[in-house]
Amino acid sequence: MTNIRLSIAIANYNHGRFLQQRISSIMSQMSSRDELIIVDDASTDNSCQIIDEFIRHDDRIKLFRNNQNLGVVKSANRAISESRGEYLASFSVDDVILPGFIETTMKVLVENPNIPLCCSEFAFFHDTPQKETADIIYTNHLIKNTKNVQVYSHKKIVDAFRKTTFWIPGHTVIVKRSIVLDHQGLNESLGPFSDFFLLHSIALLYGAAYIPENLSALRLIGESYSNVESRNRKISRKNELNLIDMICNKSSADLRYLFRRSGLINGYLRKRFMDLVLFPKYWDFLISSFIRFIERRTYKIGKRISSMRR
Repeated sequence: MTNIRLSIAIANYNHGRFLQQRISSIMSQMSSRDELIIVDDASTDNSCQIIDEFIRHDDRIKLFRNNQNLGVVKSANRAISESRGEYLASFSVDDVILPGFIETTMKVLVENPNIPLCCSEFAFFHDTPQKETADIIYTNHLIKNTKNVQVYSHKKIVDAFRKTTFWIPGHTVIVKRSIVLDHQGLNESLGPFSDFFLLHSIALLYGAAYIPENLSALRLIGESYSNVESRNRKISRKNELNLIDMICNKSSADLRYLFRRSGLINGYLRKRFMDLVLFPKYWDFLISSFIRFIERRTYKIGKRISSMRR
């Protein structure tokens, strides 16, 4: 059994301007039994020099360099494969962890050994030169009016996804590394949806915990991998259809059923309705999505009528 408690895996390409802050904030929270694995994807800026300077002072950091640029997902998978910890966090270079991220998340996982994954609130900030707005952390609450840690077994998490606005933001997650390896890491064909598919598959099969606190914040930046991909309509359509195809056609029967019941991809099903409606293999997903849409509309109308009568 490994004596490394937590591996933090990072893929970097030409993000030298973020590395000083990012590495410093991570190292300040790591214990002596943790490690930081960085894969540099053939950067052309000063990234490796910055990382090497950190390595000179701390042997918990390991740097692996790609001989050529392989892309975000392949580099992230290499970082995952090079890690040795019992638990794993896979991060982007440009996001930030907030005070207490490692301690708070690991405490929940240790107290709930049957739960392989823990996430926290979806927090984000805007990458802007204006100092007065750059430091503001915004929050989209995953579950409203919840102050206590929520622990969902695999039997209950489908209802959590279906009946609330809960989902799993990848930048907030710590997960058991062995289960990530069992699922063969990130699927390269899914592009920016690779972590969405992996983490929600794990949650549906094994359960997850949720901490209603801001512990990690996503940087909203124009040149980020997900933003670049989503702005290209052709690539965005391809990625969304690949995600739907992966869930509907290539997943196990159990996982396919759980995704359909959870409603996690209903938004993408409605968006790509015309691409899918002619194919019977997607009909159960489309019908389920339509029923859920009617249920929500009916609930909202009923709530509006009830408030008008008061």
